[in-house]
Amino acid sequence: MPTLNEYKALLAADEVAPAILAALKEDSRIGAGKLLAAYQRRQAHQAAEEVALRYRSRYERQLWGTYEYVAGLDEVGRGPLAGPVVTAAVILPHHFQWPVNDSKQLTAHERNVLYPHILTEAIAVGIGVADNRT
Repeated sequence: MPTLNEYKALLAADEVAPAILAALKEDSRIGAGKLLAAYQRRQAHQAAEEVALRYRSRYERQLWGTYEYVAGLDEVGRGPLAGPVVTAAVILPHHFQWPVNDSKQLTAHERNVLYPHILTEAIAVGIGVADNRT
């Protein structure tokens, strides 16, 4: 019988064999039940994230049927009358996925981690600044 740490390592893999899950389900140790429950929660959360991402990208998928490139846009600022506005447009490859609903929900650290990844993966990036004088 595998130790709980061995089970934990097996459950961390991308693919978990059904036999491992069956053995874990039959294991009478409380820790085994907790590991299985945590794994099932992670799987449910991951499935929900995939559904949400698919829903969020429904317009892009529709446009990709007609256009080769589709740009995503976002802006930050108070508006040109109150201060500068910074706008960015990014064209990402179709396979690029990230579990973010809105860039404004990201922490500064998360933005700093994601920024170089986007620049590396992006097909094109454009950034513009406008204020009441431009």
